[in-house]
Amino acid sequence: MNNKTNEWDKYWSGVGNNGAFSDGGVNHPSINGFWFHFFQEQSKQTNGSDVLNIVDIASGNGALSELVSNVIPSNQLSLTSVDLSESAIAQLTQRFSFVKGIVADATDIPLGEGTADLVISQFGAEYAGEKAIEEACRIAKSDGTLLLMMHCENGSIYQESETNRTVLKRVADSKLVPTAKQFFHLRSVMKSAEEKAEFDVVAKAFNTAIGELENIMTENGKDAAAGFVLKLYNDLATIHEEFTRYNPEEVIAWLDTMQGEIAAYQRRMEAMLDAALNAKQFEEIKEIIENHGFAISVADKLYSPNDNRPLAWVLVATRRS
Repeated sequence: MNNKTNEWDKYWSGVGNNGAFSDGGVNHPSINGFWFHFFQEQSKQTNGSDVLNIVDIASGNGALSELVSNVIPSNQLSLTSVDLSESAIAQLTQRFSFVKGIVADATDIPLGEGTADLVISQFGAEYAGEKAIEEACRIAKSDGTLLLMMHCENGSIYQESETNRTVLKRVADSKLVPTAKQFFHLRSVMKSAEEKAEFDVVAKAFNTAIGELENIMTENGKDAAAGFVLKLYNDLATIHEEFTRYNPEEVIAWLDTMQGEIAAYQRRMEAMLDAALNAKQFEEIKEIIENHGFAISVADKLYSPNDNRPLAWVLVATRRS
């Protein structure tokens, strides 16, 4: 497993079906509405007996699978989801039995040329760069459609990611998790006066770190980092108040998991910010797609009705026959 694969696998292993990593725009009503309308239009254009062959590139654990399954009947749908992360594909295929999952890099998709009626990607292809865009073009059929939704620099999701990155850095810098591990360990073994003195020092540091979580939520709201900070705060409070009900070793193991999730979340935010496209980069992607024989019908920013900041870049193109 190469480093890039390992990083994404760690991320999706931490996400699960719900979890704290629901930010990034994938559940935004305007984004869901856009895809719902698009899939409706695609369904109308197919004959009732036709099967629409769709390939979802950098699918994650199935945001688009859920949307398309709500619009197009399964007997009219052949959906292949491609992602670098084995964990993401395992989650996706468990949730959606009709989906064929492929673990592969978006720059080297093991599908034949011209195999898909519809090639889609939501916040995925741009992470892998120009070669992934070329692969998306390659697997589209003649007259096939390509729809890429991509992160937009300085848009609302971008700015949210910047805030989340700052919040997560503050959580990490507070040393909350390693301090909590010391605190709960000493609480479980403390017997002597010396151990009590050490515990008091650690307890003071733990309270200071908890105070930083409270400061973060005061400054950024209880939804800071998609509710991750509040969940961590509440879980620690519950363990602290009902400690005798818990196995200390399991508490330490849970804290180790939290440490990994914080790190994975930080890397996710960094990756999103790095992948976001400015206007010049978006124009370069348009040129690549046109050079591969596509006619572009939509190339613009997607907005929410209540926000003057864009949510994403959207590009729709059809391969010339």
